[in-house]
Amino acid sequence: MASAGISLHWLLADKDMGHEAASTGRTSHQPGDDSAHPRAIHKTAEFLGAVHLVLCVFLQRVVLPLPRISQLLPNRFLRHAIAAILMILGVTLLRATHKELATFEQPHEPGRPTTDLVVTGPFAYSRHPTYLSIVVFLVPSVALFSDNTWIMITSPLAIVAFQYLMIRPEEAYLLGKFPDQYKRYYRETWRWYGRNNKGLS
Repeated sequence: MASAGISLHWLLADKDMGHEAASTGRTSHQPGDDSAHPRAIHKTAEFLGAVHLVLCVFLQRVVLPLPRISQLLPNRFLRHAIAAILMILGVTLLRATHKELATFEQPHEPGRPTTDLVVTGPFAYSRHPTYLSIVVFLVPSVALFSDNTWIMITSPLAIVAFQYLMIRPEEAYLLGKFPDQYKRYYRETWRWYGRNNKGLS
């Protein structure tokens, strides 16, 4: 995980949640609420993201320097242009996801209760568009901007971390709360990206 991507996600989420709290009077998640995660999981995910980023910098500079991305893609303008495009796509997907959740008055934070299953907008093509934006767009963008090969080649760790720390608990929570709806949604929409029009698992 890249801490920059995770921090950006929570920065955007906290901003929107502030507007929601101001308009609805609802406050942030409290221990014991009906939710997929305790707040501690969020802190752990962010902490692991920061550790991953620091470790990659340490590996690149001290322990085992790998050929930098700039050696594989020497054109700095092209490298930064690709990074900027990925960053824009990632942020755009995050914003679209937050907007869709706000339309149905659902929280951005997994640590808050969910009262409705959102299956439209970005959710029509990915069951977890927030994590998709971080793993596919923001992590590679950070790697390109920082010219750190370790971040790029260890980015699959972000998929594993999200899979076990965030996604599996969230899917179990939603399946328990919306059993029939979520089973149908699970069959029709892939975890990361894509639709199964035949309705197969």
